[in-house]
Amino acid sequence: MNNLTTVLLAVAKIALVVSISGFLVRKRVVSREVIKPISALVVTFFLPALIFSNILGKLDIQTSPNWWYLPFTAIVMTAIALLIALIGPSKVLKERREIIPASFLQNAAFLILPLGQALLSRDDFDIFTLSVFLFIAAYNPCLWLFGKHFMRKRSNNEPFLWKNILSTPLIASLASLTLVLTGIRDIIPNLFIETAGFIGAGTVPVATFVLGATLGGLNIDFQKYWKDTLFVASKKLFVIPALMITAMHFIPWLHSSPLLLLFFILQAASPPATTLAIQSQTYNDNSERIASILFGTYLLCIITIPAWILVAQSLFG
Repeated sequence: MNNLTTVLLAVAKIALVVSISGFLVRKRVVSREVIKPISALVVTFFLPALIFSNILGKLDIQTSPNWWYLPFTAIVMTAIALLIALIGPSKVLKERREIIPASFLQNAAFLILPLGQALLSRDDFDIFTLSVFLFIAAYNPCLWLFGKHFMRKRSNNEPFLWKNILSTPLIASLASLTLVLTGIRDIIPNLFIETAGFIGAGTVPVATFVLGATLGGLNIDFQKYWKDTLFVASKKLFVIPALMITAMHFIPWLHSSPLLLLFFILQAASPPATTLAIQSQTYNDNSERIASILFGTYLLCIITIPAWILVAQSLFG
């Protein structure tokens, strides 16, 4: 992963799959109604299986006592990114609240995983996926808590419910960590872990298809929302990755291995989570704004992600 061609080809591969699936949805070859159950299958079946197989099969707290750095870093990164997202004209942030979560809540798994798979060897990718799942164990609650908070109307006084931030991947992550930390993992048959790995192997290709299909099924109006798209892109695709590069200067652990370097720069440079579109459709009457922002930032990230990877490698590689 040390040259421009490798990085560009990896991003182009993902972009091609996303474009094809999005095209199929827009041309109604694949119905929008079909995407929802496929997405649910990824979230409730494939991804949890991949999480179980990686954490149970590869996390060793004896040889990796600093494993908790990743979930802790997820919380710190999210908190700093939130502060960046809240910078701007108060009137704009109040009237267009959707741009706040879009400015700091990234696609932490469904884009990161296929990019990692395209850039890394099989053995390195296994370690990379473990890092992703430890990270999202802390990140997922933030995604649902803050995403819903900023998406829903202020007039909606519904009470806080745990089910709104709990998700199957989060439960799988926490359950797997519990089994490892308590030592119960040692009595779990390898057949169970290997079967989970077999099922989880389908996560990346299916999730990549779902990502493109989700974007392809959104109602987009760039002419109306181009200012909002640029506002979000300036923070999510430029300011936050630049802050990560700066943090790497002061915190050597962030680039202590090529895998960690790639992992953190991908997390920082990743565009907004597509989950925000679902939250907007559920809690907000105007999902067209967030849809336009998502589509625009995903187009831009085809250029910005390779650029930030190369900058990080040139400085710390």
